Amino acid sequence: MSAQAVVMHSDKSDAAFVSELRLVVQRYLRAVDAWEAEYSKYYRLPQPGQVSSDLEPLQRQYTEVRRELEQMLPRARRMCLKLGLQEPWYGIMRIELGSKSPQTPQASAIGRSERNRVVECLDHLEEASHDFREPEDSPSPAPNPPPVEHRSIFRRIYDWFF
Repeated sequence: MSAQAVVMHSDKSDAAFVSELRLVVQRYLRAVDAWEAEYSKYYRLPQPGQVSSDLEPLQRQYTEVRRELEQMLPRARRMCLKLGLQEPWYGIMRIELGSKSPQTPQASAIGRSERNRVVECLDHLEEASHDFREPEDSPSPAPNPPPVEHRSIFRRIYDWFF
Protein backbone atom coordinates (compact mmCIF):
# COMPACT_ATOMS: atom_id res chain seq x y z
CA MET A 1 0.00 0.00 0.00
CA SER A 2 1.44 3.33 -0.99
CA ALA A 3 1.90 6.21 1.41
CA GLN A 4 -0.17 8.41 -0.89
CA ALA A 5 -3.15 6.04 -0.59
CA VAL A 6 -2.88 6.09 3.20
CA VAL A 7 -2.80 9.88 3.25
CA MET A 8 -5.65 10.07 0.73
CA HIS A 9 -7.97 7.96 2.90
CA SER A 10 -6.95 9.54 6.21
CA ASP A 11 -7.66 13.11 5.06
CA LYS A 12 -11.36 12.43 4.53
CA SER A 13 -14.04 12.86 7.15
CA ASP A 14 -15.57 9.68 8.54
CA ALA A 15 -18.84 10.27 6.67
CA ALA A 16 -17.07 10.74 3.32
CA PHE A 17 -14.87 7.72 3.97
CA VAL A 18 -17.82 5.47 4.82
CA SER A 19 -19.75 6.50 1.69
CA GLU A 20 -16.67 5.83 -0.45
CA LEU A 21 -16.16 2.51 1.35
CA ARG A 22 -19.76 1.57 0.59
CA LEU A 23 -19.22 2.28 -3.13
CA VAL A 24 -16.01 0.27 -3.25
CA VAL A 25 -17.64 -2.67 -1.45
CA GLN A 26 -20.54 -2.60 -3.92
CA ARG A 27 -18.09 -2.59 -6.85
CA TYR A 28 -16.15 -5.45 -5.25
CA LEU A 29 -19.27 -7.58 -4.80
CA ARG A 30 -20.38 -6.84 -8.38
CA ALA A 31 -16.91 -7.83 -9.66
CA VAL A 32 -17.09 -11.14 -7.77
CA ASP A 33 -20.59 -11.82 -9.11
CA ALA A 34 -19.59 -10.97 -12.70
CA TRP A 35 -16.51 -13.20 -12.46
CA GLU A 36 -18.54 -16.12 -11.13
CA ALA A 37 -21.27 -15.67 -13.75
CA GLU A 38 -18.73 -15.80 -16.58
CA TYR A 39 -16.87 -18.69 -14.95
CA SER A 40 -20.01 -20.81 -14.78
CA LYS A 41 -20.84 -20.44 -18.49
CA TYR A 42 -18.47 -23.16 -19.71
CA TYR A 43 -17.31 -26.54 -18.53
CA ARG A 44 -14.10 -25.99 -16.59
CA LEU A 45 -11.83 -27.89 -14.31
CA PRO A 46 -11.00 -26.19 -11.03
CA GLN A 47 -7.69 -24.38 -11.41
CA PRO A 48 -7.19 -21.98 -8.51
CA GLY A 49 -4.72 -19.25 -9.35
CA GLN A 50 -4.99 -19.77 -13.11
CA VAL A 51 -7.31 -17.67 -15.24
CA SER A 52 -8.46 -18.54 -18.73
CA SER A 53 -8.33 -15.95 -21.49
CA ASP A 54 -12.09 -15.29 -21.44
CA LEU A 55 -11.88 -14.35 -17.76
CA GLU A 56 -8.86 -12.03 -17.97
CA PRO A 57 -10.78 -8.72 -18.20
CA LEU A 58 -13.01 -9.70 -15.29
CA GLN A 59 -10.00 -10.90 -13.32
CA ARG A 60 -8.27 -7.55 -13.87
CA GLN A 61 -11.37 -5.67 -12.76
CA TYR A 62 -11.70 -7.89 -9.69
CA THR A 63 -8.01 -7.43 -8.81
CA GLU A 64 -8.17 -3.63 -9.14
CA VAL A 65 -11.27 -3.30 -6.98
CA ARG A 66 -9.88 -5.74 -4.43
CA ARG A 67 -6.66 -3.74 -4.18
CA GLU A 68 -8.64 -0.53 -3.66
CA LEU A 69 -10.74 -2.18 -0.94
CA GLU A 70 -7.63 -3.58 0.77
CA GLN A 71 -6.24 -0.04 1.03
CA MET A 72 -9.40 1.12 2.78
CA LEU A 73 -9.71 -1.78 5.22
CA PRO A 74 -7.26 -0.62 7.93
CA ARG A 75 -9.31 2.52 8.59
CA ALA A 76 -12.57 0.56 8.33
CA ARG A 77 -11.26 -1.95 10.88
CA ARG A 78 -10.22 0.85 13.24
CA MET A 79 -13.68 2.40 12.96
CA CYS A 80 -15.30 -0.97 13.72
CA LEU A 81 -13.09 -1.45 16.78
CA LYS A 82 -13.80 2.08 17.97
CA LEU A 83 -17.56 1.48 17.78
CA GLY A 84 -17.43 -2.09 19.09
CA LEU A 85 -18.75 -3.61 15.85
CA GLN A 86 -17.95 -7.10 14.67
CA GLU A 87 -15.64 -6.77 11.70
CA PRO A 88 -17.06 -8.42 8.52
CA TRP A 89 -14.13 -7.70 6.21
CA TYR A 90 -12.28 -10.95 6.82
CA GLY A 91 -15.10 -13.01 5.33
CA ILE A 92 -15.33 -11.17 2.05
CA MET A 93 -11.58 -10.88 1.53
CA ARG A 94 -10.75 -14.55 2.16
CA ILE A 95 -12.30 -15.95 -0.99
CA GLU A 96 -10.74 -18.03 -3.72
CA LEU A 97 -12.36 -17.64 -7.12
CA GLY A 98 -12.32 -20.70 -9.37
CA SER A 99 -11.55 -23.23 -6.67
CA LYS A 100 -14.44 -25.49 -7.74
CA SER A 101 -15.73 -26.52 -11.10
CA PRO A 102 -18.89 -24.72 -12.23
CA GLN A 103 -20.74 -28.03 -12.46
CA THR A 104 -20.64 -28.66 -8.71
CA PRO A 105 -23.60 -27.10 -6.96
CA GLN A 106 -22.26 -24.24 -4.95
CA ALA A 107 -23.29 -20.89 -3.67
CA SER A 108 -21.46 -17.69 -4.39
CA ALA A 109 -17.93 -17.26 -3.05
CA ILE A 110 -19.37 -14.58 -0.78
CA GLY A 111 -22.48 -15.91 0.90
CA ARG A 112 -25.67 -14.06 1.70
CA SER A 113 -24.94 -13.91 5.44
CA GLU A 114 -21.50 -12.38 4.80
CA ARG A 115 -23.05 -9.79 2.47
CA ASN A 116 -25.70 -8.98 5.09
CA ARG A 117 -23.04 -8.52 7.78
CA VAL A 118 -21.11 -6.14 5.52
CA VAL A 119 -24.23 -4.07 4.75
CA GLU A 120 -25.18 -4.01 8.43
CA CYS A 121 -21.68 -2.89 9.41
CA LEU A 122 -21.67 -0.17 6.76
CA ASP A 123 -25.05 1.04 8.02
CA HIS A 124 -23.74 1.26 11.58
CA LEU A 125 -20.58 3.04 10.45
CA GLU A 126 -22.59 5.52 8.40
CA GLU A 127 -24.96 6.20 11.28
CA ALA A 128 -22.08 6.70 13.71
CA SER A 129 -20.16 8.96 11.32
CA HIS A 130 -23.20 11.20 10.91
CA ASP A 131 -23.80 11.29 14.68
CA PHE A 132 -20.27 12.48 15.39
CA ARG A 133 -20.25 15.10 12.69
CA GLU A 134 -20.65 18.67 13.92
CA PRO A 135 -23.53 20.64 12.42
CA GLU A 136 -22.40 23.45 10.17
CA ASP A 137 -24.50 26.08 11.97
CA SER A 138 -23.25 25.16 15.41
CA PRO A 139 -22.42 27.99 17.79
CA SER A 140 -18.84 28.63 18.73
CA PRO A 141 -17.47 26.15 21.22
CA ALA A 142 -17.92 26.92 24.90
CA PRO A 143 -14.95 28.46 26.64
CA ASN A 144 -12.67 26.07 28.46
CA PRO A 145 -13.73 25.42 32.05
CA PRO A 146 -11.45 26.82 34.71
CA PRO A 147 -8.69 24.50 35.88
CA VAL A 148 -9.68 22.01 38.57
CA GLU A 149 -7.63 23.78 41.24
CA HIS A 150 -9.71 26.96 40.98
CA ARG A 151 -13.14 25.32 41.25
CA SER A 152 -14.83 24.69 44.55
CA ILE A 153 -15.29 21.17 45.79
CA PHE A 154 -19.03 21.38 45.17
CA ARG A 155 -18.47 22.51 41.59
CA ARG A 156 -16.04 19.63 40.99
CA ILE A 157 -18.56 17.10 42.36
CA TYR A 158 -21.29 18.63 40.20
CA ASP A 159 -19.02 18.51 37.13
CA TRP A 160 -18.13 14.91 37.88
CA PHE A 161 -21.77 13.78 37.75
CA PHE A 162 -23.17 16.19 35.17
